[in-house]
Amino acid sequence: MEKSKRKEILKAIKEKELAEFRQNLPMPEDKFMQLFELLDAELHAHGCDHSLKLTKQILSNLCVKDVLSVLAWLEEQGGYYDCEVMMNVEEKFEYLD
Repeated sequence: MEKSKRKEILKAIKEKELAEFRQNLPMPEDKFMQLFELLDAELHAHGCDHSLKLTKQILSNLCVKDVLSVLAWLEEQGGYYDCEVMMNVEEKFEYLD
Protein backbone atom coordinates (compact mmCIF):
# COMPACT_ATOMS: atom_id res chain seq x y z
CA MET A 1 0.00 0.00 0.00
CA GLU A 2 1.38 3.36 -0.90
CA LYS A 3 2.27 5.87 1.78
CA SER A 4 -0.35 8.47 0.84
CA LYS A 5 -3.12 5.85 0.96
CA ARG A 6 -1.98 4.75 4.43
CA LYS A 7 -1.98 8.36 5.63
CA GLU A 8 -5.48 8.80 4.26
CA ILE A 9 -6.71 5.68 6.06
CA LEU A 10 -5.08 6.73 9.34
CA LYS A 11 -6.61 10.19 9.05
CA ALA A 12 -10.06 8.68 8.47
CA ILE A 13 -9.64 6.40 11.50
CA LYS A 14 -8.58 9.32 13.72
CA GLU A 15 -11.51 11.41 12.52
CA LYS A 16 -13.91 8.54 13.26
CA GLU A 17 -12.42 8.02 16.74
CA LEU A 18 -12.69 11.74 17.49
CA ALA A 19 -16.31 11.83 16.31
CA GLU A 20 -17.14 8.86 18.56
CA PHE A 21 -15.31 10.44 21.49
CA ARG A 22 -17.21 13.71 21.08
CA GLN A 23 -20.54 11.95 20.65
CA ASN A 24 -20.07 10.01 23.91
CA LEU A 25 -19.14 12.97 26.12
CA PRO A 26 -21.34 13.10 29.23
CA MET A 27 -21.44 16.92 29.23
CA PRO A 28 -20.69 19.73 26.76
CA GLU A 29 -17.07 20.36 25.78
CA ASP A 30 -17.15 23.91 27.15
CA LYS A 31 -18.01 22.52 30.60
CA PHE A 32 -14.97 20.23 30.38
CA MET A 33 -12.77 23.20 29.53
CA GLN A 34 -14.16 25.11 32.52
CA LEU A 35 -13.60 22.05 34.72
CA PHE A 36 -9.96 21.76 33.63
CA GLU A 37 -9.27 25.47 34.10
CA LEU A 38 -10.81 25.59 37.57
CA LEU A 39 -9.37 22.25 38.65
CA ASP A 40 -5.88 23.30 37.58
CA ALA A 41 -6.12 26.41 39.77
CA GLU A 42 -7.48 24.44 42.73
CA LEU A 43 -4.79 21.77 42.45
CA HIS A 44 -2.08 24.45 42.40
CA ALA A 45 -3.59 25.98 45.54
CA HIS A 46 -4.43 22.80 47.47
CA GLY A 47 -2.55 19.90 45.89
CA CYS A 48 -3.94 16.46 45.12
CA ASP A 49 -5.39 14.44 48.01
CA HIS A 50 -6.00 11.37 45.81
CA SER A 51 -9.75 11.87 45.66
CA LEU A 52 -12.21 13.49 43.28
CA LYS A 53 -13.31 16.01 45.91
CA LEU A 54 -12.33 19.09 43.91
CA THR A 55 -13.74 17.69 40.67
CA LYS A 56 -17.08 16.94 42.36
CA GLN A 57 -17.19 20.42 43.87
CA ILE A 58 -16.42 22.11 40.55
CA LEU A 59 -18.97 20.02 38.65
CA SER A 60 -21.58 20.98 41.22
CA ASN A 61 -20.63 24.67 40.95
CA LEU A 62 -20.92 24.41 37.15
CA CYS A 63 -24.49 23.11 37.61
CA VAL A 64 -23.73 19.82 35.86
CA LYS A 65 -26.94 17.80 35.98
CA ASP A 66 -25.61 14.24 36.12
CA VAL A 67 -22.41 14.48 38.15
CA LEU A 68 -22.26 10.70 38.73
CA SER A 69 -22.25 9.98 34.99
CA VAL A 70 -19.49 12.51 34.45
CA LEU A 71 -17.43 11.03 37.30
CA ALA A 72 -17.89 7.50 35.90
CA TRP A 73 -16.82 8.72 32.46
CA LEU A 74 -13.76 10.49 33.92
CA GLU A 75 -12.73 7.26 35.63
CA GLU A 76 -13.13 5.35 32.34
CA GLN A 77 -10.67 7.86 30.87
CA GLY A 78 -8.15 7.32 33.70
CA GLY A 79 -9.28 10.14 35.99
CA TYR A 80 -9.64 8.42 39.36
CA TYR A 81 -8.28 11.41 41.31
CA ASP A 82 -8.35 15.16 40.69
CA CYS A 83 -4.71 15.14 39.58
CA GLU A 84 -5.38 12.25 37.18
CA VAL A 85 -8.29 14.14 35.65
CA MET A 86 -5.76 16.82 34.72
CA MET A 87 -3.01 14.42 33.64
CA ASN A 88 -5.02 11.75 31.83
CA VAL A 89 -8.24 13.36 30.68
CA GLU A 90 -7.41 16.96 29.80
CA GLU A 91 -5.03 15.85 27.04
CA LYS A 92 -7.93 14.12 25.27
CA PHE A 93 -9.37 17.58 24.61
CA GLU A 94 -6.29 18.99 22.86
CA TYR A 95 -8.28 19.01 19.62
CA LEU A 96 -10.12 22.08 21.00
CA ASP A 97 -6.94 24.18 21.27
